[in-house]
Amino acid sequence: GYQWPCVTDFRVSARGLLLDDRLSHALPANLQVGWSRLQPLGRVDVDAKLSHAASGWKTEATVMCKGVDVRYEKFP
Repeated sequence: GYQWPCVTDFRVSARGLLLDDRLSHALPANLQVGWSRLQPLGRVDVDAKLSHAASGWKTEATVMCKGVDVRYEKFP
């Protein structure tokens, strides 16, 4: 079996991921703050790699916006 922490790699891909309130509410609280400042809406394609080693987490991602609108909270 495996014990945590361990060395691991994850690859995640999503096509047509909908940026909406349901996704926002599924995020950790610290990420919801940034989300509420930008209020994104639309769809994205995501390819991500998450790796964990003794030094901690490393993340890499490519996000292709497919008609995404943002509304910055301080912009009228």
